[in-house]
Formats: sequence, C-alpha cells, structure tokens
Amino acid sequence: MAENELTEKQRELVEQIRAIKEEIDSVPTLKMLDENPDWPGSGKIKHHFGNYTNLLICADLPPRQCTKRYQTKRIMRDLTSFILALGRVPSQTEVRNNPRLPSDEIYLALYADWETVILKAGFTLNWCSREMAKKLVGDLWRKYVELDYQLPAVHAIQTDPQMEKVFVYTQVFGDLRCAWEVSGVWKDYCERKRKEIVETLLRLNDELKRVPTVHDPGAPNDKLICKVFGSYEKALLAAGLKPNHRYYTRRQLIKQLQQKYDELKRRPRTKEVNDDPNMASMQTFRKEFGSFEAALKAAKVPTKSTGQGYKYTEAELIRQLQVKSHELNDKAPTTQQVNDDPKMASSGVFVRKFGSFKKALEVAGISTRRARAKYSREELIQQMRTKADELNRPPMQNEINADPKMASANTFKNEFGSITDAILAAGLKVRHKREYTDVELLEILKRKYLEMDFLRTGKRPTNKDINADAEMPSTRAYDVHFGTTGKARELVEKALTADISVEAVLKRRKLTSVN
Repeated sequence: MAENELTEKQRELVEQIRAIKEEIDSVPTLKMLDENPDWPGSGKIKHHFGNYTNLLICADLPPRQCTKRYQTKRIMRDLTSFILALGRVPSQTEVRNNPRLPSDEIYLALYADWETVILKAGFTLNWCSREMAKKLVGDLWRKYVELDYQLPAVHAIQTDPQMEKVFVYTQVFGDLRCAWEVSGVWKDYCERKRKEIVETLLRLNDELKRVPTVHDPGAPNDKLICKVFGSYEKALLAAGLKPNHRYYTRRQLIKQLQQKYDELKRRPRTKEVNDDPNMASMQTFRKEFGSFEAALKAAKVPTKSTGQGYKYTEAELIRQLQVKSHELNDKAPTTQQVNDDPKMASSGVFVRKFGSFKKALEVAGISTRRARAKYSREELIQQMRTKADELNRPPMQNEINADPKMASANTFKNEFGSITDAILAAGLKVRHKREYTDVELLEILKRKYLEMDFLRTGKRPTNKDINADAEMPSTRAYDVHFGTTGKARELVEKALTADISVEAVLKRRKLTSVN
C-alpha cells in the first residue's frame, strides 16, 4: 500500500510507530504498545491495518520476526523449568493439566512425538540412558504379548523378575499410562479391543435380530467401550449399526399410558412403566410432558387424588394393612413390601392420610414394636466371660455386635454404663491402650494391604475393614499419628508400589516437610 493511498488515521499511526521506534531504538512489540497508555493499542492497529505487519511495512520498518521462534524458545524454557522443579520427566497428562504450561498438543504440533519434545528440552525421555529406555519399552511390550495382549498392570510388572519395578516406570515416564503410550502398547491394545467389540456387537445383532444394548447378556463391558470408543453410540456406528434410540411422538406416549391403564384398571406406577418393554421409560415421559402427572393428565388417566376408585377411605387403607399383616404372619409390613404389592395403595398414600406410615400401622392395630430379648445382669456377665474364654482376652465392641449369641453392645452399655464397666463386672482385666510408633502403625496397615492383595486387585482397606479387625489399632490411632487415615494409606501405597520399606517412606516425608 503506497503512502499516498493511506487515510489520515493510517498516516497518523505510521508517524506514531516511527517516533516510538526512534525513542526506544527498536521496533516495539504489540505487547509493549498495549502496556503503554500513550501509544496506540493492538485493537486500533487491527482496525486500520488488519494486522501489525501491514503497519510496519507501510512505515518502512522491518516486520518483527515471526513469533513462532520466540514462542518456541519460551515454551521450551518453561518446560525445562517444570522438569527441573518436578525432578523427573512429566507425562503428557501432567503437562496438559498444568495451567502454567501450554497444552501437550502445542508441543506435539511443533515436534513429531513426545520423545522429541523432551529431547529438545535438554533431557532424555526416561531421565536415563537411551539403552535403558529401550529396555523398559521392550520389557513392557514383551509382557504385553505374554499376557495375551492385556495391559500389564502394577502387579504383573512387580512380580516379573526380568522387569524393572513400577516406580522405575513412574520415574521414567511420569505414569504407567504414559509408558503404555510411548511403547505402543496402548495403541495396539485399543485397536485389538475395537475389533473385538465390533465383532461382538455384530454377532449379538445377528443372534438377537436387533441392535444390542449394553444390558444384553454377552455384551461388551460398557467401561471398556467408553475407554476405547468414547461412547456406546460410537461403538455401534463403528460396527455399522444404528444407535438403538427409540423416539416416540407425543401421541404414541399418550397411547401407551392409556393402554397400560386399560390393562391394570388403575394408574400405572413408576416401576411398572420402566419394567414394561413396550413402553417408553419414565424419564422419556417426564422429558416430554414435564412430569409424570402431566403425562397422565394429557392421557386423561386418573391421578391418585382424583378419579373413581383412587380416593381411598381410611377404612379401606386400614383393611389393606391388616390383610398384608395377616399374609406376613401378623408382622408389620414395611413400606417396600407395601409398594411392591399392586393390590395396595402406595406408602405415600398412607403417609398423606395418617401423617406417617407408623401411625397408619398403629391405627390399624398392628404393633410396630420389635420383640427384644431381655437379659438379666447375670446372663450378660456370663456372656462376657464366655466370649473372653473364646478369644483369650476381653471382647471388643464390634466383636460383641457380630456375635449372634450375645446381646448388643448397647445392651451392655445400658446395664453397666460402658463396655469397660461390663468387662470389670465380669471379673476380667481391661486391655490398656497400646502406644504405637509411626513405623508400627504403617507396618500393621501394610500387612492388611497385603492380605487384600492390593498390588493385584487394587483393593484398599476401608475404615470399616480396619476397625473390624481385632488385631489392628483403630482408625483413631492413624488419625492421631498422621492427621488422617487416608494419609497413612498414601504412605503405605507408596512403599508397596516403589517396593521400599515404610521407614524409607517416612524419612522421605520428614525431609520433604523440612524443606
């Protein structure tokens, strides 16, 4: 664009940029222009010239170097700093989730693969020699083939004497998922599973003569489908099948309700609608009409409070409860048993009519009190002594509740004041609380993890599991020593996955807290 073709505003911007260049002895960046309130901003430049480069050309100034080179250096420098701070090479997921770094996709747009990205940052992918990297990847692929093309998980790696421990893979690749990706195991696994899932869906489609659902016997695991395809619909499309969505018109939904009403001679319930394969789901009715009551109104089906035969009298409701109680051998029916009986009104009707279901039972003359065994003081003492002889020590509260031959722990508390007083009344010695060290607590918890085969199954002992084990201290002890039982679990899991002692984990924890 020639200078004589510029507008007055464009000429003014050209002069301003030339003056700024003379003032700072370099061509300013857009960021510098935006930060200085006395200089023209990027918005004004874009409005009059389209972009900053056009303005510099008109001002006879050299365009600034393409920002790609500058940005590449900057983002690689940021990645290097992140690696040094982390103490190992991060996985792609860690980079993606770090708000201070660009997404891993930006790095992969600059370089061919993740290994090249790490090399450009000045590190090897595995924070070790290339020979070691090849060995780790080769071992992982060998194990993958050995397991009949199943992903090698923590237990499989830990128990293989020819492979490095899991913590080596974690330090080298960031996490096990990243190791699968780098070695090509993950890509091959997904491709194989895609073929298997598609073949299974096509086979089920031929057997059932319809599009299979995730609930059909023999259908692929829905979690695996989501992991490989993203959704069940995408899996069906990959198999060349139409997603099995059923779309109903408003008229079809109304007709379904009317037919169901004619069949039952009463208003259909939620369970009856959902269990009928010829009807849409309850969610479909609510989505179309706003609520099920509105759907019934549109179908001219009587609701609970209106219509002949649905406005129950107290006498009718009482008779229903008495008949049900007689069927249950004079026991009080539960709300679930009432709701499951199609001959009875729902439990909500009883609540609205009598105020509560319990009051309805009382009005019907049905006892709501459960028969409780009454124990004398001597019987309770004898139970305590018998249990102590069986355990060779005084029983704990959970052991008392778990024994069907004994009264409940609350019964002992009500009679003696506390479990300790009941033990003393039985002439037994009270077990004093033992003081545990941090190492002892972690060792006991580690044994519990090994009992549950954590490395293979991934199952962790819950608070209930810990408190139910008479050989273990309670979760209260872990809360006092480590802040929470969850933190104690984290330390034990680190020791197990890294195959080191709990003492080493505690030392690392102390060093980290000091730093």
